[in-house]
Amino acid sequence: MKPFEFHELAVELSARANPAAVRTGISRSYYACFHGARQMLREMAIPVSAGPAAHGEVRRCLLNSENAHLRKAGSELGVLHSMRLQADYDLNDASTEESGALQFCIQKGAAILSVYEACLKEPAKSRVAAGINAYLRKLKP
Repeated sequence: MKPFEFHELAVELSARANPAAVRTGISRSYYACFHGARQMLREMAIPVSAGPAAHGEVRRCLLNSENAHLRKAGSELGVLHSMRLQADYDLNDASTEESGALQFCIQKGAAILSVYEACLKEPAKSRVAAGINAYLRKLKP
């Protein structure tokens, strides 16, 4: 499965405009971007752990990539993550159920995914990988 398929599902769910579809679409939009980042990092031979810690780890790699577009994507991934948590866990917050929230996530998600795609092309790929690896070396004792 490709991460972009989650993004396509979010777009499909936006047509339904009911609370469950909106909340699920927000979640799928986040996961499209999260898994897209993991895939990009793997293609750059940058290790990412499995499990819950990977969410922060991926975001920190993007934020410390030395690439302005990828740093912005990392920041926006954080916003999508917060919205996903709200959509998945705060069922009393009806603002999450507004179709505008899902449209926001879809638009941000598409932009983030296009940044990943651009960063996988040379010479950006080598530069991004070098920047992230330099960051990861600083973390090691």
